[in-house]
Amino acid sequence: MNAPAAAERSVTIANDAESLIDLLRLRTAEVASKRILKLSGFGIVRLALDKGQTMSEHEAAVPILIQVLSGVVDIEVDGATERFETGGIVYIAAHVRHALHAVESAHVLLTLADAATRAPSDRAGVGGTEVGRADAAAEPEQDGDGAERAHAPSPEHRALLETAVCECGVVEGGAFPELDVREVPHSIRHATVFGALDSLRPRDGLVLVASHDPLPLLAQIRDRTGDRFAVTYLQRGPEAWSLQFVHTGDDPAR
Repeated sequence: MNAPAAAERSVTIANDAESLIDLLRLRTAEVASKRILKLSGFGIVRLALDKGQTMSEHEAAVPILIQVLSGVVDIEVDGATERFETGGIVYIAAHVRHALHAVESAHVLLTLADAATRAPSDRAGVGGTEVGRADAAAEPEQDGDGAERAHAPSPEHRALLETAVCECGVVEGGAFPELDVREVPHSIRHATVFGALDSLRPRDGLVLVASHDPLPLLAQIRDRTGDRFAVTYLQRGPEAWSLQFVHTGDDPAR
């Protein structure tokens, strides 16, 4: 095994609980979040929820740990809710739906496992394609006569189910603008999305709204930009699919 880089041998994040909590203040209008560490092996995100705030149901592509630093939080996992107070900690496997609700103002620490632990969805069928999703996820293409035809996702498209690592909706600085491509002509739809993403700076983001699960588009984005964007599904149909893109600042993987 290669030795870790010098910069990764030791990183002090906080010397005590108080300084860890002080890394992120509560926001009355929204859930506050901040990534405080990203190294090979895992990442750490701080969340702050004011009383009554909720982080809606979502899933992560890697195993995670959620630890309550202070306050009281109800954590729903696969439809079952359990209450956690200061010091409480829960492990959640990859692709397990979960949500958080602050019963009292709470500070939370989220630890994400290494990307190598990403696993196919529990709903996956043969080849890692989600059961009932393969055809629905296909993006229509144009035949020579202008008629639309669907194609099955390639292995690269299916891999997108495993590459979008949720950071529990991590957003710094408020809600992102929305790009609804349902009314954009198909011939320029992908180019419109590429242009919008290319305009983003690190930690900027946007929410993409589509009429179906845009796996082929995601595969193209992945090919163009590598790990530059963290992608989180906010809604999975049936009328619309909504995905959050956050510019991580990472260089494209080439």
